[in-house]
Amino acid sequence: MAELFKCTPALRSESGTSGSTPLRSDGTVVDIHCHVLCQQTEQLVQQLGVSGEAGTMRFASEASRQAAQAQRQAIHSQLTNVETRLADMDRAGIDLQVLSPAPNQYYYGTDPDVGRQLAARVNQTVAEMSQHPSGRFLGLGTVPLQHPKLAVEVLRHAVKELGLRGVEIGTHVAGKDLDTLALEAFFAEAQSLGALVFLHPAGFSEGQRLGQYFLNNIIGNPLESTVAVSRLVFSGLFERMPDLKMCVAHGGGYLAAYPGRMDHAWKVRHECHACLKHPPSQSLKKLYFDTLVYSPNQLAHLLQEYGPERLLLGSDYPYDMGDPAARMHIEALPNLTVSDRQAILGGNALRLLEVFKNEF
Repeated sequence: MAELFKCTPALRSESGTSGSTPLRSDGTVVDIHCHVLCQQTEQLVQQLGVSGEAGTMRFASEASRQAAQAQRQAIHSQLTNVETRLADMDRAGIDLQVLSPAPNQYYYGTDPDVGRQLAARVNQTVAEMSQHPSGRFLGLGTVPLQHPKLAVEVLRHAVKELGLRGVEIGTHVAGKDLDTLALEAFFAEAQSLGALVFLHPAGFSEGQRLGQYFLNNIIGNPLESTVAVSRLVFSGLFERMPDLKMCVAHGGGYLAAYPGRMDHAWKVRHECHACLKHPPSQSLKKLYFDTLVYSPNQLAHLLQEYGPERLLLGSDYPYDMGDPAARMHIEALPNLTVSDRQAILGGNALRLLEVFKNEF
C-alpha cells in the first residue's frame, strides 16, 4: 500500500507571508466540512434567472431572512478569499481544509444544459482553490443529481480530470428521495472511483412548522439528514455497495441517538427488512460522520456509537452555525488514545480521501 501523505503545510508567519514549517508532532489536522462560494456561478444564475435560495430559507421567517442576508455579507471574504481562509485556519489549528460548495449551489431544479454549466463552474472554482500553492486544500465538487446519467459523467470528470476527491450532495433532489433506483448508477460510480460522497442538507424539505426561530436549520438540517440516510439504509444501498464512502454532515443528524428503534423495526416489520438482509445499525456503521455536534457529551456518544475510525473533524466553516473550536472539542475528549485522537483530527480523512505521499 502506498504511504499516506504527511503534509508540511505552508503556514502563515507573523509577518503575514506564507512559509513552509515542519509538521507538528501531533499529526495533520483536516477539516472535512468547509464551504466555498463560486462567484462566477452566482453571476450566471442571475443571468439565467435560476433560483439559488438555500432550502433553509424556503420556510424562513422575515427575521431569519434578514439575518441570513447580513451573514452572507459578513462571511463573503471567508467564502471566496484564500488569504482570509488561510489566516482563519491558522487561528483554528487546521492544516488542511476539504472544500465543498455552499449548499445553495446545488441547483437541482435546472434542466440538463444549465445543470451541467453550473456544476462545471462550481467544480472548476473548487479545483482551482485546491491547487493553491500553500498545498492546504482538497476539494469536493457537485453534480446535477436531477439528471442521473449526467451526474455520473460530471462525477467522473470531477475526479479524473479535475482531481477532486468526491462530491457534496443534498439530502433530496428537488423533492425526490435519494433511494430512487435512478440514482443507483451514480452511487455505483462513486464507489468505483473511490470518491467520497459528502451528504449535506439544506433545511427540512417539509418545514412548514419550522419557519420561526431558525428551526428549519436548528432542527431541520439534522432531521433532513436522518430521513435521507434512513431511506438509504432501509433500501439496502450500503449492503449492495459496501465500499461506498459516505460522510454525513452535522454528526449524522439524529441517527446516533436512536439506532435501536431501527433495528427493532427491522426485526418485527416485514416492510423494514424487505430490502435489507442485516439490521440497519450494521449499515449505519459503514458511514462516516463529521464531529459538528457542539456538545462534548454528544460527541462522546457519537464516538461510543460508531468508534473513532468513523469520525472526521468538521467545523462548517465559515457559517455562524459552524464551530471554530471543533479541534479543541476533539482534543478534550477523555479516555481517547493518542492514535485515536490523531485519527479523528485528520488521519481518517487522509485515508478516506486517499491522500498519498507521492501526489505531493
